[in-house]
Amino acid sequence: TLEYKAEHLLFKIKEQSTFQWVDNKLIAQRYKSERSHLFGSRKKSVRFDWPSNTANYTYKKKNGRFALEQGVTDPLSTLFVIATEIQQGVTNIRVRETDDNDIETREYSVDGLEMLTTPIGHLETIKVSLNRKDSTQIWLAVDLNYLVIKVRKESKNGDTYELNIREYDGPNIPRE
Repeated sequence: TLEYKAEHLLFKIKEQSTFQWVDNKLIAQRYKSERSHLFGSRKKSVRFDWPSNTANYTYKKKNGRFALEQGVTDPLSTLFVIATEIQQGVTNIRVRETDDNDIETREYSVDGLEMLTTPIGHLETIKVSLNRKDSTQIWLAVDLNYLVIKVRKESKNGDTYELNIREYDGPNIPRE
């Protein structure tokens, strides 16, 4: 289980992904997201039913299902897929990922190494960009098994959102 939380005076985000590693591949099981702000909240979830190749979702207070494809993951565990690809030397990464009530292809490119100073110390990171109209960069800490320690997103209207690691109390994540 991987869980990310972010809080600010005006908003709160909590995402949780449950998955398994089988033959060095990530198999998504469940994804939940809760976001709240001054004007309301939004919840969504996806449960992966691999025996029937369907995903059951809740999105905008509606329930439904859609067909799954092998290798599809959720938005949070995608970060582990990216990390695994980087460790294998891949610099252009394509991920099939659930997106609310369907599946979308996301393409990432490795921008290179960057040293960051964080509350948990100086970390060598690999910077990755999501190739979309809006700007999204992700920094993964090499010495923390490519854990995401920073995310920056600039929306189409120019607003910038940034999440930075404040603490880390989990184990290193073993990979083959």
